[in-house]
Amino acid sequence: MVTQNAAFATGIYKVAGMLKAGYVSDISIFDASKSKGYRAVIDAGVEDTLLVIRGGKPLYGNAAVLDLAAVGGGTCEALDVCGVPKKACVELDTNKGTTLAKIRTAGEAIYPLFFCKDKVPTNEPSCVPYRASYTAGITATDKDGDGVPDATDNCPSVFNPPRPMSGATQADADNDNIGDACDKCPLTTGESCTPPSADDIDGDGTPNGVDPCPELANATDCRPPPPPSTLVTATELRDPAAAGHPAIGTQVRVESLYVTALRTADNDKGFYVQINSTAPMSGFFVSTGTVLPTVAIGNQVTIEGKYAETFGVTTVTNPIITVVTPSTTLPFSPVVVTSADYAVDATAEPYEGMLCQINAAQVSITNPDAPNDYGETQLDGVLRMDDACYPALDNVFAVGTAFPKVVGICGYSFSQRKIWPRSGADLL
Repeated sequence: MVTQNAAFATGIYKVAGMLKAGYVSDISIFDASKSKGYRAVIDAGVEDTLLVIRGGKPLYGNAAVLDLAAVGGGTCEALDVCGVPKKACVELDTNKGTTLAKIRTAGEAIYPLFFCKDKVPTNEPSCVPYRASYTAGITATDKDGDGVPDATDNCPSVFNPPRPMSGATQADADNDNIGDACDKCPLTTGESCTPPSADDIDGDGTPNGVDPCPELANATDCRPPPPPSTLVTATELRDPAAAGHPAIGTQVRVESLYVTALRTADNDKGFYVQINSTAPMSGFFVSTGTVLPTVAIGNQVTIEGKYAETFGVTTVTNPIITVVTPSTTLPFSPVVVTSADYAVDATAEPYEGMLCQINAAQVSITNPDAPNDYGETQLDGVLRMDDACYPALDNVFAVGTAFPKVVGICGYSFSQRKIWPRSGADLL
């Protein structure tokens, strides 16, 4: 498939190019009631396009199809296309206020929006290979029209004019007098090589589209072995002054950790871990990227991954997670800190990433970012509380609202010290 091959050629095959669960795609569906198979696509006119969707959102198609609840195009604008009732979802795909009428007014001043299948389009560009430098085009002595006479053309039937960087010479990497554009083996003299298959780029016999590791010649197991890990403690990882503190980018292994909180709602998902201690420098963040974490609070885990400082926050990325004990109860209590202490970098840094508790907290500003609103609340005049680990939390608390205690992860983001509750139970 051209779409699949293009995705592999551009390096986006892990997210696009195939009809697979979790992929993003543009999909067009054509009327196959007359022409069958691929001919339904080749023979289709604008009136034969039943539905176009991108990333799951409808863009255009038959009105009867878009009106289906499962498609979700009922509010799209009506458009008659060669006598077929269609709809165009202009506002869904553009800024609010943009209408089909506005697009037609602007565009059709230059070129028609469409031509019906039985009409010959006007002012179409040429499909003949052409460069401004070679104005003669195809002639009796230059059948590919590339400006090089057939008698000296190293690809006489394939358009391959000399490239500007090559002077007057046509490209021929292996110097076998067969131009690269038509050479079966462009890097090997002659034509006796076995070229790689575009449908199986690693040559392991498994087609690209179903190969779990299309760039690694191994048909069944594509996960390369991880680099050797350096065993460090949580404290060594967190404390730059520790003797065993690793360099950023080191593959590390940290054992005897307990999951203290999950982060599931943003683009950097993951979870927080801490050793069985409330001593400073005992906790950090494990990033699972766009993948939801599969661990639970209370699990004892071992983590292997790459050490990073992400916006100043100690993080382990690309983790290999081993659940040692599937417990759901933490063996330690939150470390008690004050809002004033955690709001100051010097006294806050040691507790960053740990499960904390602030006693007798009070709302001082409902929305400290007004007139913007990022769902944050200010406590005790110095510290913010938000929903990083509790998506249902919102800044709905009136000034003066008192909490006997607020439990959550001592966090840091957007240059602000914050506490991140994990559920409503953390605000009792």
